[in-house]
Amino acid sequence: MSKKKFNPQDWTATLPQSSMSLPSQSSHTDIEEITKRIETAAADIAPPYSDWRDLGFALADALGESGRTYYHRLSRFYPGYTETETNKQYNNCLKAHGHGVTIKTLYHLAKSAGIDVSIKKVPIVPSVPIVPKQSKSPNPHSGDFEDFGEIGDFIPTIPQEVYSNLPNLLQQIISKAEWRIRWILTFLLRIQIASIHRR
Repeated sequence: MSKKKFNPQDWTATLPQSSMSLPSQSSHTDIEEITKRIETAAADIAPPYSDWRDLGFALADALGESGRTYYHRLSRFYPGYTETETNKQYNNCLKAHGHGVTIKTLYHLAKSAGIDVSIKKVPIVPSVPIVPKQSKSPNPHSGDFEDFGEIGDFIPTIPQEVYSNLPNLLQQIISKAEWRIRWILTFLLRIQIASIHRR
């Protein structure tokens, strides 16, 4: 059996880049959104050759071969656009490896042409149901009543259907734990459940 050498380039077309930071590591979704805005405005964002070339470098650097479609979509608003010339230029951009031109160039050119380049990111916040604090609250797992006076205004609880499906060891830990530890375990478990339901 022969071993195949791992090549990260084989995976770049199938895995989207992280969108943790803005323009320098834009995702396909962000680039698609900006491209749609440019198309809606029918704006030629790179009329001089040097801007058009740099746009090709930016897309080739960020997306590799999959950036070719975007290059055509963004180039077609130039009055002298041809598919052949655009393909030829993009091939050259792929071979040249960008020379330091990044996807930020797309954002700069679009913004200079009057296109809104802001991308609204929705923060991922787990939706954890919470129960208002009560001075005495039954522990649904052990039947004990405890005072949760220091915990604050909200106390998460594990639903009975979830608790009954937990492994015995985890049930024992939750039922015997000090209320602070039980609160933390319950909160973490709820976050995990919420992330599973989101998938």
